[in-house]
Amino acid sequence: MFKKILITFFVLFVLGVAYGLYMYFKPVPGTAGQEPSFSMTASDLFAEFENDETAANEKYLNKVILVEGVVASVSNDSDDELSIILETDSPIFGVSCSMEPGEGNSVRSISEQDKIQIKGICTGMLSDVVLNRCVIEK
Repeated sequence: MFKKILITFFVLFVLGVAYGLYMYFKPVPGTAGQEPSFSMTASDLFAEFENDETAANEKYLNKVILVEGVVASVSNDSDDELSIILETDSPIFGVSCSMEPGEGNSVRSISEQDKIQIKGICTGMLSDVVLNRCVIEK
């Protein structure tokens, strides 16, 4: 009896570890091939979060959004992750777009004050509205 329980526990443990490894190494789908749920300007997106963050989170959180705006800055951090900040009507804050790893060549060709369209997944608002896994739309 004890041996059957031990074998059952071992099999369940191995299956659990296998499933965990599968989920950990499962590739994340890129945003390039996904259709945006919403399309708007950076100022409009920021204004919705600034006016009612709770309602904006319910509407936009984890959704693919196509945002159009003027580039305020382009940065490359120490981990070689590229990000773009889009201007909004706020003098201090904007829409922060963390780029997909394969977007390096597209980002390097962008300068401040360029008008661009970026598609990414909204993860909410810190001081800026944050979009992750972004790609530049042509």
